[in-house]
Amino acid sequence: MRQDILRRLFTLHISMDEIKPLIWRRLLTDSSTTLFELHNYIQLMFTNWRNYHLYLFIKGGVDFGDPRLWEEEDVIDVKTIRICNLLKEEGQTINYQYDPGDYWQMTIKLESILWDKERNYRKPVCLDGENSAPPEDVGGVGGFEEFKKVIADPLHPQFKEYKTWAGRSYDPLKFNLKKTNQRLGLRKSYIFEYNLGIDVPQYTPRLV
Repeated sequence: MRQDILRRLFTLHISMDEIKPLIWRRLLTDSSTTLFELHNYIQLMFTNWRNYHLYLFIKGGVDFGDPRLWEEEDVIDVKTIRICNLLKEEGQTINYQYDPGDYWQMTIKLESILWDKERNYRKPVCLDGENSAPPEDVGGVGGFEEFKKVIADPLHPQFKEYKTWAGRSYDPLKFNLKKTNQRLGLRKSYIFEYNLGIDVPQYTPRLV
């Protein structure tokens, strides 16, 4: 791979579609990051997700996914595609879908291209963000809106049930930058266990 590509850093703005207030993260990562790695970084940054479900990246009508999970022959392997193959200029976007049931849709925008000739950045860093990701299996955008109404009303008959299910510390307006980067720091072991969970079906990946 050309050395000038390896020295580029991409600032990516990653936001969830159709949800207000906006749930987003800003990621600084090497331009050589694969889509497979980016998927796992997203799962780590949107801290309520557990990497349980199918996912796809979409660009120009082409689907990029993990062929170990998808039976479709036209899904291009995310491990073979780097983000610099799809995002070449500032302002360009790719789409990310997670969990066909809840059908979360996200937009990934290339905000800036930086040069790191001294290779000061050797790991992904979350620079900023706002609001907490929806809990897994909450029922999509509509289910999440209803969920937020319930946990905002202690008198609601399902308040205790929902709070117990999601975790009593869950706050839809919460974002902890330090915790997010701590999770990104565990990405190697996280990806290792994710791969192990796919290759050995009886194994359930442990959230690190």
